[in-house]
This record gives sequence, C-alpha cells and structure tokens, in this order.
Amino acid sequence: MTGAIGASVAKVAVAAAAVKSYFFSSEYFNSSSPSSQLIMADTLSKSLQSTEHELSWASRSLKGNSAEDVKELCDDIEQFNQLIALRLEGNTINEAAATAIGIALEKHSEIQRLIWNDLFTTRLKTEVPQSLIKLTQGLMTNGAHIVEINLSDNAFGPIGVKGLETFLCSSACFSLEELRLNNCGMGIDGGKVNKNEFVLCLKNLILTSSFSY
Repeated sequence: MTGAIGASVAKVAVAAAAVKSYFFSSEYFNSSSPSSQLIMADTLSKSLQSTEHELSWASRSLKGNSAEDVKELCDDIEQFNQLIALRLEGNTINEAAATAIGIALEKHSEIQRLIWNDLFTTRLKTEVPQSLIKLTQGLMTNGAHIVEINLSDNAFGPIGVKGLETFLCSSACFSLEELRLNNCGMGIDGGKVNKNEFVLCLKNLILTSSFSY
C-alpha cells in the first residue's frame, strides 16, 4: 500500500513541478534576449508527437459553433482505434461543439494526451470554462488515465482555469505528468487556483489508494 501511494504521489509532484516551472518562467523571460524568449515560449507551448496512436486535426481552422460543425471530427474520434492522443490545436470551438467532442471522447478510456493548445481563438473568456467542462466530463467516469494536458496559447485568463477544477481533482488526472498552460494570461489568481487543485488532487489520490487495499 505504501509503495503504491508513494508512486502516485510522485506523479502528482511531477505535475505540480511542471506548473511551478511554468509560473516561474516569467523570471527567465524578464532577463533573457527576445530570441531566447521566443524559443522558450515555443518549447512551453508545443507538444511533440509521441505516439503513432495520435489523431490530429491540427491547424484546420475549424470553426466549431455547433455539434454539426464538428460531426466529421467526432466521427473520426469514435472510429479511431486505440486513441492515445488527440491534437486539436489551431481550431476554435464553443460549448455546443465541445459537448459533442466530449461525448465522442467518452468512448476512449485509453486516451492519455489532450493536446488542445490554441483551441479557443475568438471565443469570449466566459465561454471557455463550460467548454472545458464539456470536453472533459466523460473522461472522469470512463477510466481514463491522463498524462498530458496542453492548453497553451488559449488566452482564457483565471476564469478559464475554473473549467479545469473538477477534472484536475478527479482520478483521471492522478496519472498527470505534464500540464502546459503557457501564454494563457492566468496571472497570480490562476496560479492560486491551480495550486489548490493539485493539493486537492493529492488528497483524493491518497484517500483512493487507501481504500483500494
């Protein structure tokens, strides 16, 4: 029991360290050259293709304003065999589209990487929390074990982080290793929300591990 909890706690610690590294990267930005800043920003924002089991709809300029707008994408998700990573960067979706995508994702308990940077262009900050909730709702109950979430380059500010609160505290994120939130305009308030989420995630993980033995 102790070993299992220790291993799980270590994973949460890695994720927390990643978030801490992101917030303290501002110190690097203030003291480095413009070219170094661009390289650092690109590194923090981008997710490398790490698996052959990746479905990519990257940079298609998809404007998802309804379930019908994302029907082809949802069909691809549902029909994809062994979906480990879903890459949606360079598109834009609202709550209705996010709901449809979330339902399609619910069928894939094997998914691990959510690469959703630059996904809410032109959307109001107030729209994003509900969209994130709808995208991740099914993943909290289908047995998924997420290792990466990339939401960089989505300027949703502290209010956007609210859409991740429940998800980050759920068992789906006990396995989280990378959380990328570069260039999201979250500031100190957003950082406080994330800190609280990780603390609660750690508590939930320990309680769950305790009752599993």
